[in-house]
Amino acid sequence: MTFNIQHGIDGTSKYNLQRAIDTITRVQPDTSGCRRSRGIIRSSSATIKPARIANGVQAATGQRWEVSYEQERFTPAVSCQTSGRGTGPETEGLVLLTERSVSSPSMMTLPDSRIGDMESVNDAYRLPVGVTHLSSGTAKAAIRSQQIDRLLS
Repeated sequence: MTFNIQHGIDGTSKYNLQRAIDTITRVQPDTSGCRRSRGIIRSSSATIKPARIANGVQAATGQRWEVSYEQERFTPAVSCQTSGRGTGPETEGLVLLTERSVSSPSMMTLPDSRIGDMESVNDAYRLPVGVTHLSSGTAKAAIRSQQIDRLLS
């Protein structure tokens, strides 16, 4: 399951991480229908509070979830917080949330001030998992291609 929780904002433009927790729990991610990859959630998002999401999913499923987080961007802006859509300065980062044991994260710098977080699932033949947030927009197509090339190298 890949899930960009869009700054923790729900359908009513309110900051609501519980919506993401409920969605993850409802979907019960299983990327291939087989046990070896069950429970891998890759997410790129902003102001996400990864531990809160992991704790919420753990409480809802009764399963222990590992979480790793790599901060990609930070700004001292607090406009989300002052509008009730956040709890502090704005950040953006990458999360891997899984029921499985994973290797230590390996963060790589990508073109256009982006990052990639590469890990592997230890008990699934070291299945590689990558998390990133590629640059968006038509004008950034060439940059996205460079970012993908870097991730695959």
